[in-house]
Amino acid sequence: MSEQETLMRRINAYRFATWELHIFLDTHPGDCKAAKQQEEYRRMAEELTAQYEAAYGPMNQNSSHQPLGMELQPMAVGC
Repeated sequence: MSEQETLMRRINAYRFATWELHIFLDTHPGDCKAAKQQEEYRRMAEELTAQYEAAYGPMNQNSSHQPLGMELQPMAVGC
């Protein structure tokens, strides 16, 4: 597997985990540990996306390095 493919797989893994935690937090809004984990995964996906785009160009036609390609608002859980 090439370095480009490896980086893309890591980005996709962090995006998936971020989205799954977003869904989990819909039903568990007070779970501070999950909220912190979601934010950590979001940051990792954003950093890896920036690395990918710096090395290989935009990931899609809308890329100007938009984090995750979706708008996730932080959960207001009082953590």
